[in-house]
Parts: sequence; structure tokens; C-alpha cells
Amino acid sequence: MTDFKVEVCCGSPGSVVAAFNGGAHRIELCDNLYEGGTTPSLGAISHALKYFPKSTMVMIRPRGGDFYYTPEEIEIMCEDIKMARNIGANGFVFGLLSKDAEIDITATKLLMNQAKNCDITFHRAFDMTKDPFKELETLIELGIPRVLTSGTENKSPQGIEMLKKLITLANNRITIMPGGGINDQTITNLVTTGAKEYHIAPTRQIASQMNWINTKARMGAPDRDEGIVNEIDSQRVQIVVNTLTKHYPF
Repeated sequence: MTDFKVEVCCGSPGSVVAAFNGGAHRIELCDNLYEGGTTPSLGAISHALKYFPKSTMVMIRPRGGDFYYTPEEIEIMCEDIKMARNIGANGFVFGLLSKDAEIDITATKLLMNQAKNCDITFHRAFDMTKDPFKELETLIELGIPRVLTSGTENKSPQGIEMLKKLITLANNRITIMPGGGINDQTITNLVTTGAKEYHIAPTRQIASQMNWINTKARMGAPDRDEGIVNEIDSQRVQIVVNTLTKHYPF
């Protein structure tokens, strides 16, 4: 059994299958990756659980944008956890901040209570806090088992030094999982952080199978090519797994 884990961010059914074929240990399941990830549908969760029945981490985020949520949004988040648990989900990813960019302790406790006895990751909302060292201690006090972070930079390769500091400060009291910009091209340098879990999203572009596309109309962002779908590349996932196996052989 390896002492490292590779988590793959999946935003489509095809990506779930690719992550499975690539040897991922766990997935983070999202919708709307162009928004940074929002809560997936129950149908998408049910599909993912067929491949990762005990290691599907469901994103709980009702919208894109910042991480300060209204009481109505928090109520929706709690309900989403409840409904996902009803169909077998046992892992959740969320992050809630106050207006002052600190961990929203009260709201976080509400979601933790709804996700009691489940695996939990506090996501990259952590990277938007004013004092990550202080907030890391808050997460530890709350009993959060894992935090996903890019080291407070846009991508993990730029946040390596901060990641090292966070891992040292954590001192095995919470798992620091680097994520953001980690793939088969960047994983080797990230190993120097000493992390044992990595959040990756190596993708490939898949052309639409439609025979004709109206290029004058756009269903989403005007700069998005709707004739192209980005999905996880199973071969690139396998390269990451193989690379880490060399560093963590047992």
C-alpha cells in the first residue's frame, strides 16, 4: 500500500472514468469548473460512486465567486450534503469565509455537523484568507482532516515555499494537500514540499462529435470554444502516480 494519494479533480462523467483508468486514489467531483467548481448533480454523484464508492469527494459550493455565503446559501449547502449522503456519498469539500477573509467558524461547523463521520476537505478558500498560518490553526481546532491549498499563490508551483511552511506548521495535525497547477509536468518539483497527498487535473482536449455546430451562437462565455471539451487524461494521471511511486515506494 502506498503512503501517498493522488486526487483528481473531475468535472464530467468521462473525467471520472479517466481518473479511474489512470489509477487515481480519490476524486474531487465538481460541476462548472470554469467557475472554479460548484456542487455536482445527484446523477453525477451517483455515477462517480460506481467508480469511487469510498473515495468520491463531493464539492459543496452553490455558486462561483467569493466564499462568503448568505444564510440561504448555507442552508442549501447543508441540504446538498444531506441529499448526497442519502445516495451514498461519504466525502465532502467546502470552504466558507467571513467578510474579513477569515474562516467562518459557525458556518463551517454547520456543514461539518451535516457531514458527520464523512471525510472532509477544506478547499482553496483557504488561499483567500488574510493570515493562512492563523487559519490553519483554526482548521485544526475545528477538526478538519485536510486542506487543499496552492500555497496562497495562483498555482502550487509558485507556492512551493509556502506549502513547505504550512506542512511544517501542520506537523501531521492536518493533511496539507497541494493543488492547482499540478500535473505530470510539475509533480516532480512539488514532491520537495514533503506532501503526501496531491490534487491534480491533467486534461486533454476532445473535439465535439457533432456533425455541425452553429459558431455564431454561444451558450456560455464568449471566449469558450463549445466545440471542445476538456477531460482528464488517464495517461497523464498514470504518469503522476508512477512518478510518486518512485518517491514513495512503500
